[in-house]
Amino acid sequence: MRLIGVVVVLVVSLTVAPLVLAAPTDAAEPYTEESISLPSGGLTLRAVLARPYGDGAFASYVHVHGSVMPQVANHPPWNGLAEGSYLQILAREGYVVLRLARRGHFGSEGTSYNYSATSPGQSAYAVYSSIQTDATDLLAAVEYLRTRSFVDPDRVAVGGHSVGGIVSVLAGARDPKLRAVISLAGGFAWRDNLRGETSTPFVDSAWKESARTMTAPVLILWSKNDTLLEVDVGRDLEKRLRAAGKRVEMIVYPPYGQNGHFMFGRADGTSVFSADLLRFLNDNTARKP
Repeated sequence: MRLIGVVVVLVVSLTVAPLVLAAPTDAAEPYTEESISLPSGGLTLRAVLARPYGDGAFASYVHVHGSVMPQVANHPPWNGLAEGSYLQILAREGYVVLRLARRGHFGSEGTSYNYSATSPGQSAYAVYSSIQTDATDLLAAVEYLRTRSFVDPDRVAVGGHSVGGIVSVLAGARDPKLRAVISLAGGFAWRDNLRGETSTPFVDSAWKESARTMTAPVLILWSKNDTLLEVDVGRDLEKRLRAAGKRVEMIVYPPYGQNGHFMFGRADGTSVFSADLLRFLNDNTARKP
């Protein structure tokens, strides 16, 4: 696997929501959004929760974002789903959507070592350990959703972009009840010249161990001209899963702009991949007969 760049790419309300949430007459969308807090290992994480109006219990999806600069991570908590994102499409299609802010990001407590610009000398081991901790936080968000009365606890899926993609794979391999895992150009690339250390063995280990224990079907999406994480990173995961007899699908899209890595986080890229992602989720989160 060839490295292309340096990327790394509480108090909880237990009030039981009504089974039916009626839409106001002036609702612009068929769902409602709220900023929430949820617990994970003694920390409080922030998120946006979008739920459809009408009867539950709904299938749900937790999204994990990729790496950002530290100054961006210090921005206030989100107050809605990203405009033009595939998350809005899922909410319109009847999914409960949780947009999770990883620890140390957008109001979530805790410390992160996987920002997109970390001080020189940061080890790949520290970055990968931080990613593993994020996977634990993702599982805490999944358990939070399963306590909500409008969520079907047996129809939960997870996914994410870049660092969020590898976080989702690691978490998916640890929860046998998840119905689907989605990796949007998931992984990380890191080189520590002082220690002669790279991210390659850590990503290889993540794919190997995840393939061994994964039970949910996995969808891997990539753009052909991703200049931050090459397609072979996704192909390695696909091969590991297939060799282990696991269910996996990988789609590589034509080049997008100057760098296909950003297709999954921009509104004008949503139309490229959203139909494939929605099909995969619909197929794998459908109610079992």
